[in-house]
Amino acid sequence: MIKGYKAFNHDMTCTMSKGVFQYEVGKTYEEPELAQARHNGFHFCLTLENVYKFYPEDSRICEIEALGDIEGDGLAYATNKIRIVREL
Repeated sequence: MIKGYKAFNHDMTCTMSKGVFQYEVGKTYEEPELAQARHNGFHFCLTLENVYKFYPEDSRICEIEALGDIEGDGLAYATNKIRIVREL
């Protein structure tokens, strides 16, 4: 498990490779495919600073736990299983 941060639209949605996905704080989500950073899976960053490199400052930000397979490039990461811990 890795802790990180994920940004959301104001309605707690994010765009994924399969379309718009709705999230809720406290829930866990899983995809059957292996994650690939910047391509598919549930994307996140390890630092808040990096989140703001991809999303506007007025985004809703949550602390997350990446629970599944994790792939990243040092800036952005993806997992196939994520838990939305709390909103910051």
